Formats: sequence, C-alpha cells, structure tokens
Amino acid sequence: MTNFKERLKTYGLNKVLSYMDSNYEHNIPKALDWLERFDKEGQYAGAYKTVREVMAVPEKCFFRS
Repeated sequence: MTNFKERLKTYGLNKVLSYMDSNYEHNIPKALDWLERFDKEGQYAGAYKTVREVMAVPEKCFFRS
C-alpha cells in the first residue's frame, strides 16, 4: 500500500510541475486550488493567500517582464 501511495504522490507532483511548465500564469491558481483541497488542516492557508495576492498585482509578480 505504501508503494501505491508513493506512486500517487509522485504522479500528483509531476502533474503540478507539468502544469507550471505549460502555462504558469494560468495554471498557478489551478495548482493552488488543488493544494488547498488537500490541505485539510489549513496549515498553508497563509501562503496560498499571499501567492494569490501577489499574482493579482502584475507589477509585483517576479515572473512577468
């Protein structure tokens, strides 16, 4: 069972990384939604909020030229 869990985690992480490679501006919010769904305890809620706030202001985004 552990082997299956590890494979599933690896698959999920690889999927998120492929989203980032294809169109990160469009897919970062999708990835955040996905991460929030699995963060049942809300441990990283502050980080999600910060990333969303930064992305909402184009002048602050480090990846935009």
